[in-house]
Amino acid sequence: MNSISSVLLSDTLKLIQLARETARVQGQPEQAEKLKPVVDQLKTLAEGANQAKAAAVQPKTPAQSIAPSGGILAQDDFKTLLSAVQKSQNQTTSNLPPGLRATSNLERNQMVVSMANGGMSALDIARQMGMTLDEVNMVIRLNQKSTDNRKEVSA
Repeated sequence: MNSISSVLLSDTLKLIQLARETARVQGQPEQAEKLKPVVDQLKTLAEGANQAKAAAVQPKTPAQSIAPSGGILAQDDFKTLLSAVQKSQNQTTSNLPPGLRATSNLERNQMVVSMANGGMSALDIARQMGMTLDEVNMVIRLNQKSTDNRKEVSA
């Protein structure tokens, strides 16, 4: 678990919390309850990662900072998370209120950015998310531009 960045854990936690809240809003309390232990464990992991990061400030070499995508894809928890995202993408959103319909694209883009930040290649992300390579690269570039713009504004 040391190779998972705290940002990736935080993004995953937010995604699972959103899925839990969506299940609750859609009248699926059983599904929301199934996600509760996942949320609790992710909170614990994220807090532990933040504490470890603060305690051990060591410079990373490039070989340490990027995990091979094969290792990420082989993890059971990643496969479970990916299948949940794919199932939610396959469900129709026509029964959702208009304010919630756009969140599936937002969630998809956040997943793409999280995977990229976790060291996964754009090609692997495209395969896993069922997107074209150009779509994945565009999402990553747009996120990078918005991040750079935020840095310029705050400076």
